[in-house]
Amino acid sequence: MHTTGSTTRDLYHPATFQERGIAVAFTTPMLAGARVRDNGRRGKELVMHNPSGGRGVYVIPLRGVGDHFRPTVHDTLLLRRLETLVTLSPATVRQAVWSIALDGFAGPAARAAAEAVAEADHSQAMMTEFHLLAALVEQVEPSGEPMTDAGVQVVDLRRRGRGALTRFSRSFGRSGYDLGKALSDLAVLLAPVGAGPTASRARLALLLERVRQTRDDILDTFTRIDSNAGGTLGKAIVASADTMLSCASTTLATARALAADPITLLVRWFANRPEVLATVGRPEWFLDGWEQISLLWRAGADRHARLAALFEMAQIIPLLPREAMQWSPMPLAPASLTPNIHVASHKDDWRTGSSALLLIDRNERMRAMSL
Repeated sequence: MHTTGSTTRDLYHPATFQERGIAVAFTTPMLAGARVRDNGRRGKELVMHNPSGGRGVYVIPLRGVGDHFRPTVHDTLLLRRLETLVTLSPATVRQAVWSIALDGFAGPAARAAAEAVAEADHSQAMMTEFHLLAALVEQVEPSGEPMTDAGVQVVDLRRRGRGALTRFSRSFGRSGYDLGKALSDLAVLLAPVGAGPTASRARLALLLERVRQTRDDILDTFTRIDSNAGGTLGKAIVASADTMLSCASTTLATARALAADPITLLVRWFANRPEVLATVGRPEWFLDGWEQISLLWRAGADRHARLAALFEMAQIIPLLPREAMQWSPMPLAPASLTPNIHVASHKDDWRTGSSALLLIDRNERMRAMSL
């Protein structure tokens, strides 16, 4: 275990989202807020706040986490799964987390949720492909019957879609099969973002709304109480959420706009695939880590429990890396990249012993509440 050159979190600020790493839904209380990243030469590693609760960012080789902590069976298996990932991104880490839950290692409720999530992801991908194909037909056959109406039959869409892909392929220089495969791949990629009439039901749209609701709930709660009861922490979380929500909403709209013009999208996909991947992935990078904050708030059974959760929430507010200033369509003040409060705890008894068992149970319940 080592620090990243400095023992103070204030002096540590990641330059890029990749350097910041991806939030991981561990169930071990001492691993709360930890992020995984790929350091290339040194391999995959975990980035986490000072385990003592003081200032400092610690970096631990992924394979060495068990030497410093006592991870749950769920987390032990998840660490192994993360080690095998070729690409680290919020999407691939999420998939790894749900795969462990699907095997039953986060409890029966989380397993049921994992099955529902897999079905929802598949359904959203199918609806996105339906929209892309319908929009493509309308572009290739502008004088034909509209295909994006709700009453369009799947059989008719497939028939006209095959014809549209064949005609477009002649001018594009790609086979109809290649274009159809690309459309399917783009549907899977765009499914979390959403397209067409069902866009509001897409996963990232729902997550954005969940974080916004959490932000509103916190603001509503803490406008009526004094700062000694958690108002300072609540306001800090709200301020960070405001910056993130603005960036995530705008980048989500930009990514979603790609689906409105499938011909241009296909051209860009074959000409510069990394650029399309980057555009679609940006909203999830901004949202990364905020679902856990929302779940901590939602897991509170009553007002008192939610006030207690604020301490955990404030500790894991995601830093926005400097790269966010390049991604954001609006100017970001340097001060907005860093949470405006530091939470330090020099006593972690609440994360160990019998308290840890309660937290593990709560973290498993939170997994079942995830999107």
